[in-house]
Amino acid sequence: MVVAFGVVVALVVVTFAVVVAFTVVVVPAVVVALVGLFADRYPHRALVSGIVAAVVHRRVVRLVAVRVVVQRRLAVVAALALQFAQRVADGVAGRSPEEGADPGADRAAPSPRAPPP
Repeated sequence: MVVAFGVVVALVVVTFAVVVAFTVVVVPAVVVALVGLFADRYPHRALVSGIVAAVVHRRVVRLVAVRVVVQRRLAVVAALALQFAQRVADGVAGRSPEEGADPGADRAAPSPRAPPP
């Protein structure tokens, strides 16, 4: 169950990354190419093409910055979701959160507050 949830989260993150990459790379490249095409036909519009290219470049830089922030937030959400799924799986298996995946592991380690034997 946890593995399936992890696969779904991974697919969502990869899909989001592909959409953002398409938005950041392909769309501005097409706009700049079209502006360049018209600038070649009409030399007096070279200034306009330069301005449009600068605006598109600025938008691309902003989109990349937003993508990095969103990617970090998605990583945090994915980690929290996996932690929650692990807790749910432990609950379904009948383990308490204190016991964790290996119930004997906590009992084997001495408590830091316990006096030395």
